Amino acid sequence: MIKYKIVFLLLISIFINSCVVVTGFTIATLDEAVKTVEIGMTKKEVEKKMTKKYYVASIVKTEEGMIEVIAFQGYKNYEYQFTFLDNRLIKLERMIYVPIRSAALPGAVE
Repeated sequence: MIKYKIVFLLLISIFINSCVVVTGFTIATLDEAVKTVEIGMTKKEVEKKMTKKYYVASIVKTEEGMIEVIAFQGYKNYEYQFTFLDNRLIKLERMIYVPIRSAALPGAVE
């Protein structure tokens, strides 16, 4: 019986450690990849450097040209946003989200 408990605890600890390693690897990979991106790169070049899937945050046609913003989700409360003008990177930002607590308005029904 003691052998089963030891094996069970060992398997649980391996599982927990592997989760931490995988999560840490993903975050580190994203953060390291961002360091290799340079202003002026094409969208395809940025996609090759960044190893995660992204989503299109916005696309706008202006007098200057087509502006596209794509975002790569980081860990929990941040993302990297890349702004392209006519397929060339012009801006890179790390957006951090701060949770906002909503306060009840006077006279509001909860």
